[in-house]
Amino acid sequence: MIRQHAGKIALTNLIVSLFATFFVIIKNYSIIAEKKKKAMDGESMGVPNRLISEKSPYLLQHAYNAVDWYPRGDEAFRMIRNV
Repeated sequence: MIRQHAGKIALTNLIVSLFATFFVIIKNYSIIAEKKKKAMDGESMGVPNRLISEKSPYLLQHAYNAVDWYPRGDEAFRMIRNV
């Protein structure tokens, strides 16, 4: 009985976590779509950083931040070694 209850709680937590992740992904895609629409309409969004060429929705949402971001990769590790 206790194992069944614990299993139901774990399954409920998993479902809630999956829904939360899904909504974050949808939100990120909508932010990206809005930014692309503004860019296509000719509205200035500033200068994009290195993340503009990434495929990840999470990285793309930060493509117009003023921070000089590096995506994970050889270039970022070279930069770290040279600092």
